[in-house]
Amino acid sequence: QTCALPISDWTKYRLVLVYLRYQDAPNQIDEQVNYTFKPDAQADQNWKVLLRNAGLRTYSYRIRYVAVNAADNHEVAWTPTDDPILVVP
Repeated sequence: QTCALPISDWTKYRLVLVYLRYQDAPNQIDEQVNYTFKPDAQADQNWKVLLRNAGLRTYSYRIRYVAVNAADNHEVAWTPTDDPILVVP
């Protein structure tokens, strides 16, 4: 289980899009989920994935920030992690 915690600067960003992906090719698992956080919808999100290989807990995330000022838009490329808590700054 992974928990995404939004802690964004809502005076600067209108939306924060979080993409999560878990892959376990030998067991034919490729699960993805997307979350949209915004000032009026920023509750923590929990994602549960079936682990057929208990030793494979690594997943990847990508974060896209949609700013009030388009010049401040930016994206964090796909990044692997095994931390069950993803803090979205």
